[in-house]
Amino acid sequence: MIRRNLSVFVLLTVCFSPHSPACGPEFPNAYLTYGAETEILSMPEASFYHELSVVLGQAPEIDAFWYPVEEDDWKNTLTADTTDLRDALTAGGMAAQDLESLLTEYSAMREEMNKLSPLPFAAPNAETGDEYEETYTDVSAADPATDPAAEEMSTPDFDIAAHEALLARLPAEFALYLRGAAAYRLMDFPKAMEHWKSLLALPEAERQYRSVWAAYMLGKALMIQSDYSGAIASFQQVRDLAAAGYRDSLGMAPESLGWQANAESTLGDTVSAIHHYADMFLNGPVAVRNVGYVSLRWECARALDKPEEHAKLAADPLCRRVMTAWAVANSYSNPSPQWLEQVASLNLPGPVESGDRLAWAAYDNGDMESAKRWLDLADPQSPYTKWVRSKLLFREGKIDEGLALLRDLSTSFPNEERWAIGYSPESAPRDIANAELGVLLLGRQDYVNALDCLMRSGFWMDAAYVAERVLTVEELEAYVTAHAQDEALALPLSPDQYWEEEGWSRLDSLKALLGRRFARAGQWDKAIEYSPEALKPVAQEVKEHLAAANAPLPAPGITESISGFFSGLWGSGPEKPVDRPRAEAFYAAAELVRSQGLDLMGTEVEPDWFLFGGSFELEGATFSRASASPDDAPAEPAPMEDASSINPNLVAALAASQDEKDRVARHAPEPNIRFHYRYTAADLMWESAAWLPDNDPATVRALYWGGSYLQNRDPQAADKFYKALVRRNLNMPYAQEANKKRWFPSTPPE
Repeated sequence: MIRRNLSVFVLLTVCFSPHSPACGPEFPNAYLTYGAETEILSMPEASFYHELSVVLGQAPEIDAFWYPVEEDDWKNTLTADTTDLRDALTAGGMAAQDLESLLTEYSAMREEMNKLSPLPFAAPNAETGDEYEETYTDVSAADPATDPAAEEMSTPDFDIAAHEALLARLPAEFALYLRGAAAYRLMDFPKAMEHWKSLLALPEAERQYRSVWAAYMLGKALMIQSDYSGAIASFQQVRDLAAAGYRDSLGMAPESLGWQANAESTLGDTVSAIHHYADMFLNGPVAVRNVGYVSLRWECARALDKPEEHAKLAADPLCRRVMTAWAVANSYSNPSPQWLEQVASLNLPGPVESGDRLAWAAYDNGDMESAKRWLDLADPQSPYTKWVRSKLLFREGKIDEGLALLRDLSTSFPNEERWAIGYSPESAPRDIANAELGVLLLGRQDYVNALDCLMRSGFWMDAAYVAERVLTVEELEAYVTAHAQDEALALPLSPDQYWEEEGWSRLDSLKALLGRRFARAGQWDKAIEYSPEALKPVAQEVKEHLAAANAPLPAPGITESISGFFSGLWGSGPEKPVDRPRAEAFYAAAELVRSQGLDLMGTEVEPDWFLFGGSFELEGATFSRASASPDDAPAEPAPMEDASSINPNLVAALAASQDEKDRVARHAPEPNIRFHYRYTAADLMWESAAWLPDNDPATVRALYWGGSYLQNRDPQAADKFYKALVRRNLNMPYAQEANKKRWFPSTPPE
């Protein structure tokens, strides 16, 4: 026999791009961190979902769209089918015992039909533009002994004739529907349609449960046979029947909109197709809305690639809004200039609906003159009008005028406005505007207000750079105190902005950063005050150990510079007396600083990257923006340094001032190396050994651990500990082993 399988492949691709030079949990939104200050000249990438919701008059929902969820469609169909039959039989007065027996037999027959003759999948091929792809597999010569699939492929088709006795006991509409379904599954579409048309010809009272189903399947059968006009009529009939009160237990009425729109699109009626897809998006349940949304993405992309369709789309108000939403959300990769020209040719009176979006799309396409023309026709109070205009002013070097608009813009968007698909809450328009303002204020040396804007924007890496390296510790503490009750700073940092401490508020993160700054400065009372609750006991213990050792941290001689760290070997200075309690205090402090150093005194951004839990590192703003010396300069110039086409006034406004660079250098950790606290812990072990006698197990342990903190990352620095371990403990077997190996033994001393 020849078994025929109808296969259809649908490609629906949805791509989202958050507005940031890089994104994801490792690389949150930022400008300064990536040396991307000139990115403030770019409009953010619009969300089609958000723009579509706005133009269709529906409040956008955060995370409203999901990719289709795998569902057991057959199970849903069978449940609805048997439920409808139960209701019909009950209404007909069938006895309960007979009803249950019939339903059991009916369900078994439907399961057999589905197993032996799977339902052909009828849908457009969005990848190739072909409507259907039919494949035939010849299994007549297959040998089950050599081809494991032969037995399955040669399984006989479902035979409805074997169930005539059951069909005779069913209401006529169910029997006719099943006869049509069996023929449809065997791809005998004319016969299937004949049965369903007979169903629809029954008196109204006798087809209350299967009229909607029959009309829906008629439409699908006509689609397969390329009778798109007939299919459109059938799908319209589905909704008419449902509206008239006929049972629609599977929600076929809203789904029929998509089928009808597809048929209309195939016939070239893009206007009607967009209207029906928009109806799905606005009025359907979640799954139907998602199909409407994805279908509009595909339909708009196809239409924009066909300029010959632009005139009729621009003339229709709804299509004009939908297509403009698509154009602005995809202006980097689609021929939106042609669309803008088509809308402009309508000579619409101002203010033009979506004029601000049209200006946005023109700006994104690099057509600044067209953007200016659309701004003149747009609503002057629209935030997007102000946003595009501010960027045009910056491009012209009119920094003060642009700043005034940007300040206004930073409060123009409602706090609750969040772009939905493709954007985290931190990428809401208000946040981006505040971040842009913060970048410009930093260039103007308005450091505290720059920090405030960046904190409100949620661009945490950039805010941390200003808080940690630009502001003095006194300025930062004053800001934290002044904003202790600020609701904007009570907002949490989203997971993509913080690696380990999800759920911390922005103020919590800033206070923890301040606490670590105080720890690095040796102000332990302040460090304890601002540390997170879980860390306060550890900070208190370090403070007590250092007090017992009579050694503040850091201080000259305790936290040495790198050059000082390498200088000299043990015995180059006056010999110190033995003081075991003091040595033990240094040792205990060293262990805590090494094990808890990132939390106690690590830098939020470079060089330690507490932000990422120390697991990742970036070059950071101190290098890309404020290199303090040639040795610190990045290997590649910052993007703004290459932007020779940018107005010099703007370049100057975005660049770090000398004062900013000086501050960055002054506030660097000591040493300014990743995991700098390991050097601090090593210094403490060195001090511990200094208060212990030679040839002593405690001395060996202190020098071993001090060197082990550094040996993997900085063998040259660890060499000081190795040589001291050997020279001071020549009588100790462990030191003798180290001397023989010419390095630290692989196992620690006991």
